[in-house]
Amino acid sequence: MKIFLTGATGYVGAHLVTRLIKEGHHLHLLVRSPEKNPQLNSKHLTIFEGNILQKEALKKAMIGCDCVFHLAACTSIWLKNDEDYFTINVTGTNNILEIAYELKIKKTVITSTAGVYGPSIDGTVDENTKREIGYFNNYEKSKAISEEHIKRYVVEKNMDVVIVNPTRIYGPFLQGDSFSFTLLIEKYVSGNWKFIPGDGEKVGNYIFIDDVIEGHLQAMNVGKKGESYLLAGVNCTYNEFFNQLKETSNKDYKLFYTPIWVQLIYGYIQLFKAVVFKANPSVVPKWIRRGNYNWEVSSKKMNVMLKVKTTSLDEGMKKTITWLNHSK
Repeated sequence: MKIFLTGATGYVGAHLVTRLIKEGHHLHLLVRSPEKNPQLNSKHLTIFEGNILQKEALKKAMIGCDCVFHLAACTSIWLKNDEDYFTINVTGTNNILEIAYELKIKKTVITSTAGVYGPSIDGTVDENTKREIGYFNNYEKSKAISEEHIKRYVVEKNMDVVIVNPTRIYGPFLQGDSFSFTLLIEKYVSGNWKFIPGDGEKVGNYIFIDDVIEGHLQAMNVGKKGESYLLAGVNCTYNEFFNQLKETSNKDYKLFYTPIWVQLIYGYIQLFKAVVFKANPSVVPKWIRRGNYNWEVSSKKMNVMLKVKTTSLDEGMKKTITWLNHSK
């Protein structure tokens, strides 16, 4: 099967490309700078230069393909121009759908985020949860708007499109920037992580990268038209997360609880450096406030409908730490 894929140079995209090649598919990849990505070198790949805002480049790369995985997105913690989130995540995704419709692509799977559903204020979040509070940042907001557009394409043009919504991803990475919780594990194992947010009792959901990839594949294989699927893993508090990390790594470093006001001071310092010195912030206040809510998410629909089993936190951490040890 010929598959068009965006976001191949990112964390999840690189894993998905590797898996699809192993399954014998031929991939058309749209890449902004092919010369900067020499790892994309395989007889199973055809590389096209361009980005998702360029309709002609999209059409050239998508011609002849049976289906589409759209993973490319603006996920930055902070941008000087907030409109970039909407240009890339909304307009770019609309371009994908417009060309897919024109070329009669059989099926499209689009990667969004569990963040569009909001925190678990009134029970565990699932695919039927209605968001109860405003968006914490323009990444979430732009993805929510994009999902509204996607659903209109399904209804008005009868397109077969499926949305997947991953939670906090961790695990080995092949290419692109590692997600925050892989970096957290790496820093803890090396003795360079000292803090637990708040009192450590806020709940988050953590999904291992292999489950995310399986979720994407199953969304393509058996996902129903117009449906969304939360790709969710294990719900646990920060305290439970770090206790598991201590046990799995056999390293018992002392950690310090950090009140929200301390976190916010650090976030504002990072934001100041970003604005004045154009440094890349590790976190900003909007994202800190987001982390001080519970994010308990149900994996039931993924487990039952997509038939994706959840990797335990212990097993996922073991695989991540083993990879970290061998990657040094």
